[in-house]
Amino acid sequence: MNETGLFRSQALAFKRDRPLGEAIGIASPALPLLTALASAAALALIAFACWGEYTRKAHVSGYLAPSMGLIKVYAPQSGTIVEKQVAEGQSVKAGDTLYVLSTESGSKETPQVQTAALEQLRQRRDSLTAELNQRAELDRIEYQALLDREQGLRRELQQLDGEIATQQARVEGSATSADRFRQLAGKHFVSPVQIQQKQDEWLDNQGKLQALQRNRLTAQRDLQSTQTDIAGSRLKFQNQRAAIERNISELNQKITESESRRTIVISAPGDGTVTAILAERGQVANPANPLLSILPAGAALRAQLMVPSSAIGFVETDQTVLIRYQAFPYQRFGSYSGRIVEIAKTLISPKDADLPIELQEPAYRVTVALDRQAVSAYKQALPLQSGMRLDADICLDTRRLIDWVFDPLYSLTGRV
Repeated sequence: MNETGLFRSQALAFKRDRPLGEAIGIASPALPLLTALASAAALALIAFACWGEYTRKAHVSGYLAPSMGLIKVYAPQSGTIVEKQVAEGQSVKAGDTLYVLSTESGSKETPQVQTAALEQLRQRRDSLTAELNQRAELDRIEYQALLDREQGLRRELQQLDGEIATQQARVEGSATSADRFRQLAGKHFVSPVQIQQKQDEWLDNQGKLQALQRNRLTAQRDLQSTQTDIAGSRLKFQNQRAAIERNISELNQKITESESRRTIVISAPGDGTVTAILAERGQVANPANPLLSILPAGAALRAQLMVPSSAIGFVETDQTVLIRYQAFPYQRFGSYSGRIVEIAKTLISPKDADLPIELQEPAYRVTVALDRQAVSAYKQALPLQSGMRLDADICLDTRRLIDWVFDPLYSLTGRV
């Protein structure tokens, strides 16, 4: 079939004659410039993809806590706060008084009855203390009397020994004289009456000697008894004083217990700075709720991040963290940096966590050392406070853009 059979004659005539002539393409003067700009932009994009970098971040939340832990102070029992002796930000030493509680309102006894009973205990204690002092003076006097008696008995023994020696000489002299008279009586130089007199004299001296010896034995027994009393007096005095001291100690304990039922002094358990005061004078202290917290001396604040298990895989120590404090909007005060120093190995469940923030899913605790302990605001450094909430970006991985583009291909190649 030829061409004339396919088209109408008018169409063939229009094509053959072409009254308007042939179309001629004319290039625009701006086309080379646009081509050059497009090529430069493409090269720039390629260069940016090859040398530009992107850091993948994990967005997590957390809070501030001291590096050595926060000391929370609780009341040992319920009571009304009658004294508050600290203020926010005040430095305290271990043992400093923080609060004084009164528990009289919770007692079954009236304050008047408690006061009267306490006064009686104090009077009994004062009486026993006076008795103890008097007992000590009496013990000293009694002990000195025993020592004086011992010295007197020793002197008496010495005197008796001298008298016995003298009397012994008299006995021996009278015995010799009686023997001589008996010899003379055999020669009829003396009468029997004279012999009897000498014999009586000897017997008399012998009786005196025996009396002195008996006196010495009595004095010796008294000396031994006195020495025994001296030896036992110390133990007796100590036992008597110990009994009184025990009674005083028991009374002191009762007084302390009675006073503790009326007032409770709550002291600082360690050195540090008072923070987060929750209880004021006049309030009723609840043992289940903290009265205040103490930031230990020398403790630096650290960020405690709760990283979910889905983001923990690439988290490592020494990674940089960008922190935004909720109390200081980052749009006005900026963000701050830190460094990961510790990653917990144990997963924290939302049910088991006792944290200032609420967990939506199980998470790992990541500790971050802050580069700064204050926030720059209004030309001054505002110190950070324990418990402040924050949002953080953990810089996980920094790679070139082209690597991120081809990452799916790399993953596919690795799987193949």
